[in-house]
Amino acid sequence: MMEAIFSYAEHHMKDIILGEKTIFEMVLNNYKDQFPKSSDAKFLSEYLIAYYQERCKLMKRDIDNGDKISSHLIDKDNSYSFEYKGKSLFKN
Repeated sequence: MMEAIFSYAEHHMKDIILGEKTIFEMVLNNYKDQFPKSSDAKFLSEYLIAYYQERCKLMKRDIDNGDKISSHLIDKDNSYSFEYKGKSLFKN
């Protein structure tokens, strides 16, 4: 995810400096946008967005239940596995 952020920043420096608003999902679409003919780039962008949305959903649930820092996610972060379209890019 950090690579996507850095790559986006590198390619959209003018927009960032001029104060254009960006949405995190737009940053994660950077691979798909940079390499529109690559199915791997499209998959990576989709995977990162789905991962981000899943983590947001988990954190919202925790906040709704009074856990403002999602302590169970922090404790288990090393073993967290996420699958999208049958693939997990970061298995432990």
